[in-house]
Amino acid sequence: MSTERTLAPGVVQREFASNTLPPFSSTWLTLLHAGGRGLFVDPGFRYPADAERAVAWARSHGVRDVDRVVLTHTHRDHVEGLPSLLARLGDAKVHVHPLEAERLPCTAPVVPTGDDRLLVLGGMRV
Repeated sequence: MSTERTLAPGVVQREFASNTLPPFSSTWLTLLHAGGRGLFVDPGFRYPADAERAVAWARSHGVRDVDRVVLTHTHRDHVEGLPSLLARLGDAKVHVHPLEAERLPCTAPVVPTGDDRLLVLGGMRV
């Protein structure tokens, strides 16, 4: 799949095949980017090779460094690609609500998120 959509300046999504609920067969991976830095939101893609495709896609948007992944929740169709993505990114941190951290599909350096948590990304406030 190669469908992409822009939600706002510095916020783009790309559709990837995922193990989601029928009748759907894909999930949107979100990339937030500013100043050459980026973060991914909800890497639920099905195929490990999609980790490389996701990084190449981020680079096509001028991203030189992705050091964070944010999870909105830990349903399979939002986290299944996390192990392969973290293997590709190296020492990226995973921002996830503390009550969901134990549900990650792999070991990862976790940064607890919750109400009023602010992330700064190349000058963008998330």
